[in-house]
Amino acid sequence: MPDVTIRIASALLGAVFLWSGAAKALRWEGWKSALGGYRLPRWAETVAAPGVIVIEWGIALLLLAGATR
Repeated sequence: MPDVTIRIASALLGAVFLWSGAAKALRWEGWKSALGGYRLPRWAETVAAPGVIVIEWGIALLLLAGATR
């Protein structure tokens, strides 16, 4: 696959992860409510709510920085 295609695909996927994390952070109560639908234990919900956002932003930053291999 050409290098340019890889960079474009990585940037687009990074933008999706960044958008997803931002949507969760901006609508925190809605995100926690949606997460509550999974009926996780309280401690898991407390860890997962911010954890998912941090992981999504981390993946986005790695993709946008060019860490594709």
